[in-house]
Amino acid sequence: MSTRPPGGWPWPPLAAIAYAFTSSAYVIGAQGEADMIARLSARAHGLPVVATCAAAVGALRAAGAARVCLVDPPWFDAALNGLGRAYYEAAGFEVCFSAPCALPSDQARIRPGDLHDWVAGHVPDRAEAVVIGGNGLRAVG
Repeated sequence: MSTRPPGGWPWPPLAAIAYAFTSSAYVIGAQGEADMIARLSARAHGLPVVATCAAAVGALRAAGAARVCLVDPPWFDAALNGLGRAYYEAAGFEVCFSAPCALPSDQARIRPGDLHDWVAGHVPDRAEAVVIGGNGLRAVG
């Protein structure tokens, strides 16, 4: 879908706008992210606008998960991970585990299998879902 915003500047042929910054959502919180999405939507001329954490919340709700674990990249410090915990708690989830994964703090050295093994060794049995934060964390091989 291509539209012309006021002033005549042509949009490239976009189907959606995706804001993929987990840590930004953690810092501004769930309501701040919702407000940001609303502001972008108002200016997007009909294009859908999605953001990482809001999309994760929607997926968790669709799956019926209430108890989640949050695993962040190793380059997220404890304070940022704490903001992530607060984000998901504010969205109504019980966060039964939250930590940056103890893997090399180097995107090129993260291997999905190593991440899987770390997560499997730390997720409590009562967890219903795992949220892997950080859009730069290689979680899929």
